[in-house]
Amino acid sequence: MNKATIALIFLSLCACENMPSPVKKEDSKIVYIYDKESVTQRKTKSSQEVTILQVMDQGEMHHPEYYTHRYYQPFYPIKIETYKNDVADFQSFIAQHGYHSGYHPLIGIVTESQEDVVNVLELLTRIQMNIQNPQLANLMTEEVLTKVLAYRNLQVGQKVPIPFVTPSSQIKLALYQVNHRFDLAAGMPAFGLVPTSKEAPPILLFRGTDFSLKGSASVLADLDISGPGLTVFHSAQEEIHNWLYDVSQIYGKARIMGYSLGGSFVEYTCIYEYDLVSQDFPSIAFNEPGITEDLIERWKNLSHEKRPPLKGYITEGDLVSTVGKLIGDVYELSLDHLLEPLLAHVTVMSLQQRLYTYQLDVTLKYELDYSVYKE
Repeated sequence: MNKATIALIFLSLCACENMPSPVKKEDSKIVYIYDKESVTQRKTKSSQEVTILQVMDQGEMHHPEYYTHRYYQPFYPIKIETYKNDVADFQSFIAQHGYHSGYHPLIGIVTESQEDVVNVLELLTRIQMNIQNPQLANLMTEEVLTKVLAYRNLQVGQKVPIPFVTPSSQIKLALYQVNHRFDLAAGMPAFGLVPTSKEAPPILLFRGTDFSLKGSASVLADLDISGPGLTVFHSAQEEIHNWLYDVSQIYGKARIMGYSLGGSFVEYTCIYEYDLVSQDFPSIAFNEPGITEDLIERWKNLSHEKRPPLKGYITEGDLVSTVGKLIGDVYELSLDHLLEPLLAHVTVMSLQQRLYTYQLDVTLKYELDYSVYKE
């Protein structure tokens, strides 16, 4: 793809910046389970509702391994949200660019091609064009940014269209520009993105673990005995602080986003640089490892007014998020079937045809809810 073609795509993307979201009925549903007794008594009435509901009603019916893979209890009442989408472009992207794709994997895998950047930017634009549900649009955007875009070779000055949800629940396409590329350690990058419109916040986007030969520094960072990536974070903290401060003076405070090891950097930034992190838009971590007890105490000691909003999304079956203890508002994502650990870690869940989410109580680690089992 030549530069003229890429430029043409960017112009078309920019033209979509203020395009209204489509008038399209979104398949979504919310089910509440109010207490442990109703979990065991409730029966699924429709064959269309089989899956996570059966798992929670009758642990042995769907995949009996479920509760051996659940490391945190859900909050009661359990608010199970079901999202469905039948957008063929999303299924095509997963088939072509999924982690185990035999064609051209992009998820969680570093590539240098600018054509790959354009492919992801097109995907982000399709989210704004095809998704009407604000919660699902947010989730898709955040997961694509952290699991796919963060692994591309983004250059300073590059334009990036990113969907965002306004306070009035409109889904718009904001045009961002990469204004800083961090070198955290031995070539481990992070990207500072600033919006052209003040409606949207700046974004600090961390890359997760890179398993390629060039990514050995990130693998070593995962094994840091003080906490995944903590030494790397402290070595780069001054540069991170300076960028957060500078953009806060012009664009407002930034959201922090990352996946896997990048999710650890999100947690550390929210703890150590809390006063420069957005209070209006939540920071986001996907499939993040937890943190150590001393950092948990540091987080707890922040007043609610100072503590920045932080959302974590972990996948059912992923073992990475069982390391340490998680912080913030954490939600579990699951499909109709249980994923094995590696696939659970590298799957873009929100692009799947059916997705279930509910919030976890991160104060109750390793306390399994055996009341779901029949006697």
